[in-house]
Amino acid sequence: MNMASFEKVCLLESGISEAIDKGIKYISESDNYEENAEYISRISQQIILSNENKYWEPLLSLCDIGEVRIKSTKAKGFLYKAYLNYYNYVGLSPKVVEYALKYQKLELNPIDNYEVYNMAAFSLFETGFYDKAIEYILMSQEAFDSDEVKNIFKVMSYNNLVYCYAAIGDEKKVVETYRLFRELINKAPEYDELFTMCTLFVKLRISNSDEKYVNTVMNEYLEYLVRTTEKNSLGVMENEDVHLPFIDYSVRKGDLDQAAKICKRLIKNPNICGSKKQIYRRLMTIYQLQGDKVPKQEYFDLVVDYNKILETYNKKYDDIMYELVREQFRISRMEDKFNEMKTTYKIDSLTACYNRKAFDLEIKNETEKKNSGTIIFIDLDYLKKVNDTYGHNNGDIYIRYFSYITSNVMDSKAKLYRYGGDEFIILCRSEQDEAEKLVGKLKNAFKEPCRLIDEAVYMQFSYGISSYDGVNVKIKDAVQDADKKMYENKGNKRR
Repeated sequence: MNMASFEKVCLLESGISEAIDKGIKYISESDNYEENAEYISRISQQIILSNENKYWEPLLSLCDIGEVRIKSTKAKGFLYKAYLNYYNYVGLSPKVVEYALKYQKLELNPIDNYEVYNMAAFSLFETGFYDKAIEYILMSQEAFDSDEVKNIFKVMSYNNLVYCYAAIGDEKKVVETYRLFRELINKAPEYDELFTMCTLFVKLRISNSDEKYVNTVMNEYLEYLVRTTEKNSLGVMENEDVHLPFIDYSVRKGDLDQAAKICKRLIKNPNICGSKKQIYRRLMTIYQLQGDKVPKQEYFDLVVDYNKILETYNKKYDDIMYELVREQFRISRMEDKFNEMKTTYKIDSLTACYNRKAFDLEIKNETEKKNSGTIIFIDLDYLKKVNDTYGHNNGDIYIRYFSYITSNVMDSKAKLYRYGGDEFIILCRSEQDEAEKLVGKLKNAFKEPCRLIDEAVYMQFSYGISSYDGVNVKIKDAVQDADKKMYENKGNKRR
């Protein structure tokens, strides 16, 4: 069955499985991979649409042969699209990025590659590499002047760009990009409901401290969740990261029941893509904050499910991550992310952030590699007063609350460790000025009272910041220096 006949069957939407089988045999027997590269790409799309997963193995065999034989850049582009469709379908984000990089080197016409770059951007967004995701989205938009690009891709592109700019903290770009997004929605109102989340997300980002307005947005968001429990007609997928600000807001205002309800609904929602690690991690912390209110079996089941996700995530990435880092991507932060996944189980039982053991391993790793970075040493203020006034259970909540908010304020360049008792360390892979900005964000995040304990309780902390370069100043020296500065900061407060 040649490609023209295959397309006719696909339009009729019947007998597709048989058509895929015949198409693969036709390509194999004709042995002309140069001319049939586009056909291979089309078959990969139909396998996804029809869920005929048994055909991936024979199709990928054709791709492997074609990758060796095909010479023309355009034919290679179609072949790479087939690989991209497969790796995107099974959720191997590093491989998506690898083939996107190969595709990029072909330097094809923008109209041929906007779907590829959007796919790569989504994978980068999903794994937390927002800067690179922005780069790919902007490259995909080079094709937007063409009438061949469907409005759905344009809307999706600006939708994803809003989240990426928000993730790196560029509020100006968030607002600018959202304005372009709304212009597209006004021209294509049929997509308004599909991308409601973008509007709600931006509203929450720019609402600041107007609690009445934020509550209105929260109510709109909860209504939206109810509407999107069923898969929408276009199957537009959402990343779990975009829901996190709404969960965090519920925690900050003290409504743990609502926060837990949102998490549980999202875990079950088939439209939320990715590994859902962030949702599980938040729900675990929320359960810890709720204490005895949560049945022990329910908490135990959640921990088991969370660890299954972590094990699956590690298994998928083990075989390819180092090769991708060293030979393809050359982004050091991805290796950091791999190391982070390998130490997932070194977590503190009270706060669910990394523990002292994990930090000691990090010191060893940083020393051996002679890395540079910045240490923020933090000590919580008034924990004893909270314990004496409200009881030790609320003292634990005070510590957990700090860990929860801090973990969700930090970006991918920083990691939080519970050093011991009420002491925490943030390791930043950035310059000292970036660490100081992070402290500023934390102070801003704790302006509201800790309502989980009492309206009169505010989270406060003392801190010290010190940088290391791995040569002249070792990380151990930076920890000691930051610790000393933290005590100076605490002493100045007391005076």
